[in-house]
Amino acid sequence: MREVDPLHHNPRAIAISHVCSRWRRIAIACSKLWSVISLNWPEDLIRTYLARSNGVPLMLMYTDRNADGSIHDRSLVSAIPTHLDEDILGRASALHLSIWHRSALETWVKLLKSHPFSNLEEFHVGSGPYSNLLANALYFSQAENGIVKMKRIRRLTLGGLL
Repeated sequence: MREVDPLHHNPRAIAISHVCSRWRRIAIACSKLWSVISLNWPEDLIRTYLARSNGVPLMLMYTDRNADGSIHDRSLVSAIPTHLDEDILGRASALHLSIWHRSALETWVKLLKSHPFSNLEEFHVGSGPYSNLLANALYFSQAENGIVKMKRIRRLTLGGLL
């Protein structure tokens, strides 16, 4: 599978839906085309993708880095879970995280421990200074019934661990 840049739109969906009115109708009706969602996008764009994905499994991505490599400020990092509700988390079949900021780590550990992610099949923790802490937190939370809730995991990738 091709790596998707989590800071930008899925160019296929946007490009295809802007060719002409016929292609727009077809693209909007193709739910799978809208199933790759970055949690870094503005909430209105996330909601558009969710509406057009019509209940198909989702690939969710998050990084706490800007396109220029700088780290998001704390206010953005602490706002991440506001985009997420039970429906979105339940539809997630893939989750890709790249954590560079301590508060993002704490937010995601709390979220991962408190939600079942019942359809999650692929979980990727990318590079970053806190990726190893996230992996450890998830591993040790098994005793507390943490990652054990993710019963459908088929692929676990831990990249850039220190």
